Amino acid sequence: MVANNQDKKIDGLIILVSVISVFILAYSCTTVITEHLSLKNGPIKNYKIVSVHSAGVDIASYIVIRYQGSDYTVDVNREDVEHEENLCKSYYYNRYLDNIFYEGSGDNEVSFFIVVMGVFFIGILYYVKRH
Repeated sequence: MVANNQDKKIDGLIILVSVISVFILAYSCTTVITEHLSLKNGPIKNYKIVSVHSAGVDIASYIVIRYQGSDYTVDVNREDVEHEENLCKSYYYNRYLDNIFYEGSGDNEVSFFIVVMGVFFIGILYYVKRH
């Protein structure tokens, strides 16, 4: 009875992680496709860097860019913030997701890593269930 109850819990976890992984994979694919289309359109020209925010942790540094009357937050490296000449990158506008990014920003790699970890976790749950 206890083993059967544990199997049901593991089955529930497998389904939950599978559903979450599919949604993250769909979002990642959407991001990759729309960013590729944005790269084809070329970099934006008439933007202004409104503010620069540096943090002690690399992932918390960002800049605010004003483009077409709206402000957009773009994550940047702390080293880029410390050396303002590094902020003069080619920025691209993704009209489908309404955000601004720069080539090589690394968001796609993070999404891919999350999906891989989800698949890895599903594999571990299957292994635990069989043994």
